[in-house]
Amino acid sequence: MNNLKPIQKVGLALGVLSVVVGFGGTVYQVYASFETMRFNESAGIGAVGGALVYALLFSAVGIIGSIVGAVLIITGRSK
Repeated sequence: MNNLKPIQKVGLALGVLSVVVGFGGTVYQVYASFETMRFNESAGIGAVGGALVYALLFSAVGIIGSIVGAVLIITGRSK
């Protein structure tokens, strides 16, 4: 681990944090959508749509951050 370049360490940190934030946010927002359905006693998309949009947004942030982290790790390796 000590032989990693600083750019690779940033990429590794970004990759790990992106996965945690993306997955955690997705799970929380899906949970929130189920709670909304429970309280509203409605299974329509209008009741859960907002929370599901945020769940997809967290998933996208996790995926994009992980890709950027992987690119930083690979870029640091080639120099």
